[in-house]
Amino acid sequence: MALDAYLIGWRWSDVGGNVEAQFIIATPGFITLHLLSKRRAERHQAEVHARLDAQDEALTDAHAKVAEIHQQLTD
Repeated sequence: MALDAYLIGWRWSDVGGNVEAQFIIATPGFITLHLLSKRRAERHQAEVHARLDAQDEALTDAHAKVAEIHQQLTD
């Protein structure tokens, strides 16, 4: 890392073209990776929310049945 700092800071004229070329080469890959990771995370989050919504619905139904049975037993 120290060598990188030295080359970029004091030897830019020697390494500037290579640094710029690597930036041009690497940037599309980083952008693509970011977009794919974001899409995967959003899909996973949607699946988790769908599962939680289904569980909430099942619990609501179960609570309604328990309340109905409790009402029948207390009448």
